[in-house]
Amino acid sequence: MTFPWLSTIVFLPLAGAALTALLPTKRQGLIRAWATLVALAEVAVALPLWWKLVPRQPGWQFVESRTWLPSLGATYSQHQGRKWVPWSSLATAATHPFVFVGRGSHADYPAAGRYSVRVCWTLRGRRCAPTPKVDDANGGGSRLTPAAYDLQEFGGVGYTGSWGSGNYVLGVGLTSDRISDPRRRSEYTNPFAATPP
Repeated sequence: MTFPWLSTIVFLPLAGAALTALLPTKRQGLIRAWATLVALAEVAVALPLWWKLVPRQPGWQFVESRTWLPSLGATYSQHQGRKWVPWSSLATAATHPFVFVGRGSHADYPAAGRYSVRVCWTLRGRRCAPTPKVDDANGGGSRLTPAAYDLQEFGGVGYTGSWGSGNYVLGVGLTSDRISDPRRRSEYTNPFAATPP
C-alpha cells in the first residue's frame, strides 16, 4: 500500500485542532506554536503531491481504498438489468461472493442454476422474443480463485458514445440498441442505487 496522502491531508488538521482544544487557554504562545507546527506539517505532507501528480495520466491519482463498512451485498448483472443480493444471502468463499456466469453469456448469477431470459431488442420499435431463452449457469465451467485475477478500475475518461454499433440477435439481425460506457451507467456511478432501502 502507498502512503495515505489524502487521508493525512484531511485528518492531520482535524487531529491538530482536537489537540489544540485540549491545551490550556491561558497559554496563548503554546497554542500559536502548536497551530504553526500543525500547519507546517500539513504543507510538508501536501507539497510532495505537486511533484507526484502526473498531469496527463487519465483517471484518479492518489486513490486510497479502505473497507470502512462491512459488505452490504453484491450486484449481479443480467441481460435486462441487475440483481442485488444482501451479503447474508450470498454463498461466499472468505470475503468473496460466488459468481455463476451463464454459459456463452455475459450475465452472472448468485447461485448455480438455469435462468429464464427475455431477449429484447430495438428495431423499428421495442420487441421481445416470443419464448424465453435459458441461461445455463450450472457452475460446471472453469473456476477462478481470487488469486487468479486482479480487478482494476477503468482508466481514462468515460466515453459518451456507443461501445458498439448495436446488438446482433440471431434471427433478427443487427439492432439499433447501443451499449454505453459502463462508467456512464448508474450502476457504476452510483452502485448503491441498487441497494434496497
